[in-house]
Order: sequence, then structure tokens, then C-alpha cells
Amino acid sequence: MNELTQFEGDFHDQSQTINSWDSLLISNGQKLIEMDKIIEKLNVSHRGLDHQLDFIIAQQKELEQLLEQVEDNKFDLSANNVNAEREHTYSLIETVHNDLNAIGGDLKDFIKKLNETKSTNNDSNDPMIQILKILNSHMDVLQWMENQIKNIKVN
Repeated sequence: MNELTQFEGDFHDQSQTINSWDSLLISNGQKLIEMDKIIEKLNVSHRGLDHQLDFIIAQQKELEQLLEQVEDNKFDLSANNVNAEREHTYSLIETVHNDLNAIGGDLKDFIKKLNETKSTNNDSNDPMIQILKILNSHMDVLQWMENQIKNIKVN
């Protein structure tokens, strides 16, 4: 009887140990199932990221090809544009130079005529003398303004 009681006690102890192991196994099994679900979600996300990375890599390669084409054409286009712009600028400079020479010649002729008129006529009632005096006054004012502007710029 003692032996039976002892076996019964040992049986209960072992059954409690087995029950705790069983509950631990069930709990760990649940955790494994949850981990498997999480891993599956991560795998789906990983595949999505892989597809996005492949798409980005394809776009990057396409962009690199386009950039190579642009760089190859850039030198050709820039050389043509620079030459055309340079020719246009030279043309404009030549036109401005010719216009300035013509204006300079006209001014010389006008000044000669004014000087001739001034030297031959000193009549203050003569309209040319009056125009000459007005122009000289204007020239003096313009020179004074130019000097004032230079002084302001210096300061």
C-alpha cells in the first residue's frame, strides 16, 4: 500500500511535470504559429520591396542612358549655340560700332557748323547764336551732373 501511495505520488508529480511541459509546448506552439504569420507578412513585404527596388534600378538605368545621350549631345549643341550666339553678338557689336561712328561724324559736322556760325556771327538776336547758348548751357549742366554722379559713386 505504501508502495502504491508512493507510486501514486510519483505519478501525480510526473503528471504535473508533463502537464506543465504540455502547456509550455502548447504556448510555444502558439508563439511559433504567430511567428510564422509574422514571417509570412515580412516575406510579402520583402517581395514588394524587391519589386520596388527592381523598378527603381530599371528607372535609374534608363535615366543614366538618357543622361549619357544628353551629355553626348550637349557638347554638339553647346558648340553650335555658342557659335551662333557669338556671331549674333559680333553682328550687334558691328552695328552699334557703325551707328556710333555715324553719330560721331554727325556731331563733328554739327559742332563745325556751330563753330563757324559762332565765329562769323556774334549777333545776339541771331537764332543760331541763341540755340548755341542754350546748347552750351545744357552741356554745362550735363557735365555738372556727370561730375556729381561720379562724386556720389566714389563716396
